[in-house]
Amino acid sequence: GISCNDADFNKVRLTYPTGEIVIDSLINASFFEYDLNMDGQKEQYLLGARSCNQEFVILRIRKINDTK
Repeated sequence: GISCNDADFNKVRLTYPTGEIVIDSLINASFFEYDLNMDGQKEQYLLGARSCNQEFVILRIRKINDTK
């Protein structure tokens, strides 16, 4: 369970033409796209955070066999 007043678990569902990604519980989930590696294509990221425990999670979403 959650031990912080500033956090809640969110279910995340990302749907693509080839399938979907489901994460049942990500803390304070947020999504963003950014070209972090400056290759001209935006990468997709999920963030999870809660301040009281100083937890921060970054998940990069990428295609299978993408090594960039």
